[in-house]
Amino acid sequence: MGRDYDQIEQVVRVGILIAETERDVERLRTEPFVRPMADIPLAGTPAQVTGTLQRIVRQGADRLTVNFADAPRPDGTLLFAETVLPNL
Repeated sequence: MGRDYDQIEQVVRVGILIAETERDVERLRTEPFVRPMADIPLAGTPAQVTGTLQRIVRQGADRLTVNFADAPRPDGTLLFAETVLPNL
């Protein structure tokens, strides 16, 4: 009874803090405009974020819903769009 599990679209919500270097990520963690890291489980460079998101997709995610720790500032969103999105 009910729906076939494989027919259910798997959507994963991921909070992201992204910066060019690990040093920049660590610096951003301390900025007052960045959301608390307890809400943002994925922090790293473009390569690190890409690798983690690719694993999530391989594990069965059909869609990703992302939010950025530095929003509404555009830096993280733009970096993600330029460096991560093309690799997903």
